Amino acid sequence: LKGFKLIDEKGQDARFEYLDEFVTASFYAGIAFLKAGCGPVHGMSFPLGGTYHVAHGESNYMLFGAIMDYYDEKNPDGEIMRFKELVARILGCEAKNAIPEMNALLQRILPLRPLRDCGFTEEDFKKFPQSVEANQQRLMTNAYYPFDLESEEAIYRKCF
Repeated sequence: LKGFKLIDEKGQDARFEYLDEFVTASFYAGIAFLKAGCGPVHGMSFPLGGTYHVAHGESNYMLFGAIMDYYDEKNPDGEIMRFKELVARILGCEAKNAIPEMNALLQRILPLRPLRDCGFTEEDFKKFPQSVEANQQRLMTNAYYPFDLESEEAIYRKCF
């Protein structure tokens, strides 16, 4: 986040000042995935890749902010509070505003492509959650807060 904040303040070339940190963070993320497993961001992104050939990293990013908003809405004072406090310290905001501030920062650095630009259709709002429920439970069970068909559809709609 410090690197993203620097890029936001100084422009895209500022990323070169943080390349070592970005590579290290990526390495630690890989270890974390191996240890703890992936969750709903990954699970809900699989139908995008399978149906519309969206790269997995991009499809994860497309859903990440909306899923973080969902978690914050459903259980804002649980374990997510530790994350929000860390983000708030880095971004210089209040913990209650950490998720929206983080999402806004990410949007400024790398604007999100909406699902409709990938070919997502009205039919997909029902079809994708059904696919996730049928095929991605190993990932969805790692959720901070439980999902159901309606919450998954709402997230896809938010990202549309």
